[in-house]
Amino acid sequence: VADDVVRGKPTGPQGGENREAGGDEGGLLNIGLDELVQRGLEAEPLQIETRGVRANPVDLHGLRHGKSDVAAHTLLERALALAREHVPLHVTTGAANLGYAYARRGRLPEALALLTEAVERAPSDALTIRHLSEGHLLAGRRDDAVRLALSALEASRRQGARGGEAWTLHLLGVIAASALPAEAATTEARFHEAAELAGTLGMRPLVAHCHLGLGTLYRR
Repeated sequence: VADDVVRGKPTGPQGGENREAGGDEGGLLNIGLDELVQRGLEAEPLQIETRGVRANPVDLHGLRHGKSDVAAHTLLERALALAREHVPLHVTTGAANLGYAYARRGRLPEALALLTEAVERAPSDALTIRHLSEGHLLAGRRDDAVRLALSALEASRRQGARGGEAWTLHLLGVIAASALPAEAATTEARFHEAAELAGTLGMRPLVAHCHLGLGTLYRR
C-alpha cells in the first residue's frame, strides 16, 4: 500500500529518548535521520551505483519504497545502526523505515520485528501502526492486520491526520478484499470511504488506488 507521509522527523516518546541521548547540543542529538544516512555514506562510501541516492540521501521515501534498490537497505541499516549507537531519539523512525523497506521486499520476520519495536516505542503513531498492519497482512495474519489497521484509523482520527485516515481506510479495503472469499460489502464500503476522503483532500493517486481496488472486486 502506498504511503502519503515521508518520514524525516523523530516520533514517539521523545522525553525519555532525549535523556538517553544526552544533552550535547552540538553533537549527534540534533541531527535528523537523513543526516545519519549521509554520515553512514561518508564513513564508508558505497562502491556501487546508487542512482542518485548519494547526491540526495534525504530521499527516505524512495529508499523505503524500493528505489535505488541495491543501496536502499544498506543505507537504512546504517542509519538505524548510527541511531542506536549515538541518537536513541531517532531509533523509532529508523526501525520503522527499515522495517517497512524489509516488508516491501518480503523479509517479513525482520520487518515485523522492527515495526513491532517501532510501535512499542511510539504506540500512538498512526503511520507506524499502519505499516505494522501491512506487514501482518503480507505475512497472512489477517486478524492482526485488521486489529492494527483499526487502531491506526482511530489514531489518525484522534490526531486529525486526514491523509493518514484516508490511506488507512484504503488499507482496510485491501484487507477485506484479501479474504477468501472476499468480504465484498466491507471492501466496497472501505474503498468508497477512502476515495471520498482522498478526493476531498486532493489525493488523486489514492483515489486511483481505490478505483483500482473496486474494479478488481467487481471483476471477481
